[in-house]
Amino acid sequence: MARIAVVDMIFCWPPDGGARVALHAILQRLAKHHEICLFVPHMTWKFPRGVIKDDPGFSVELIPCTLAQYNPVYLGSAIARRVDQFRPDLVWMADGWTIKPYIINRLAHHRLWNIFYAYEMLCPLDHGRFRRGVQCKETVLTAPWLCYAELIGYLGLCLLRRRFDNVIHESMVSLAFIPGYSSRVKAALAACHRHIVHSPHYLDLLKGFASRVTIIPEGVNTDHFVPSPLEGQGVLMVGRVEYPAKGLSVLLRALDILKEKGVATTLRVTGSGDFGPEITSVGWISHLQLPDLYRDAAVVVVPSVWEEPFGLVAAEAMACGIPVIASNRGGLAHIVKDGETGLLFKAGDAHALAEKLQLVLQDEHLRQRLGCAARARAEALCRWDAIVHDYYLPLINQDVGTGGRSKIPS
Repeated sequence: MARIAVVDMIFCWPPDGGARVALHAILQRLAKHHEICLFVPHMTWKFPRGVIKDDPGFSVELIPCTLAQYNPVYLGSAIARRVDQFRPDLVWMADGWTIKPYIINRLAHHRLWNIFYAYEMLCPLDHGRFRRGVQCKETVLTAPWLCYAELIGYLGLCLLRRRFDNVIHESMVSLAFIPGYSSRVKAALAACHRHIVHSPHYLDLLKGFASRVTIIPEGVNTDHFVPSPLEGQGVLMVGRVEYPAKGLSVLLRALDILKEKGVATTLRVTGSGDFGPEITSVGWISHLQLPDLYRDAAVVVVPSVWEEPFGLVAAEAMACGIPVIASNRGGLAHIVKDGETGLLFKAGDAHALAEKLQLVLQDEHLRQRLGCAARARAEALCRWDAIVHDYYLPLINQDVGTGGRSKIPS
């Protein structure tokens, strides 16, 4: 049995996002085999961190933190001290934003794993990798001055508009906008024994900067996300649809094209914004309620115009036996098998999306075939029990020196 310390800068339970769901699913299962302790800052300003209302099924150590203390110096020291006292065999650095490389470098004397959930560290703006309607191909590793300029412009605009939130606060205290931040990221990548990513897209981003990059698919609780015997109606888009990178505008154009062709349907989206009179916004949906939302749709669309790190929405919908139409970007192209478990279209192409939607909406047999195949692929590719058993447990055994063989090469 290994002692594993996991550091996550955002974790809370019940969850507020997919990364928290994923980490919980992994640690809850690993806790049956190893001694797990999760270390997380406790700060409730605007974006709650370390708020634990239910028993997650493993040990959690909260690190009290005020707004002023949420900085690399205080947190780096406090987390390193707590982790050292735990005397771990292995340390994981899980989710975090621009403060993440500082914490990794403070823990560099341990055997470290780094898990990427989005583009944290690589892009200070994260969703900003989709800039002005174009997918940015650079990172802070390859074009640091471009990243600095973009971040400075973004911070300046926010401050002029008197907007100040956790993202802006963290970007400022981590000095992610000045020369030298790129060097800290490179040092952090080099300090890690292994990097866990969820799609092949990361391999190009990390090439030459990180060794031992291991692809492990993200998972879905296939006992929770299950099909319904009744078929749902209309189109559904789930996620942070207010982000331009998620492609809602492309979906709306596609629906306008369908309307011109006389094909009528409905659209529901998650979120609480005002997206127009023809869109039903269902608000924020908890993880427990999500399966019912998926099952009530005829088709789920993931029209992202940026490189999705994984594509959890697609995997969850597939587990519910719902056909998925997704753009051919990032992890989505890996999850959805075009013509077998769903349909792919060229990102940003509203006409192509309209054609796929018309095909699926007007063919009940196709919907049933794609839905059945989608469920089977989700069970084979994304079932958490299998992912932990086939990937995480063997890699832990391998990296703490007790042997073992993983399902994938290291």
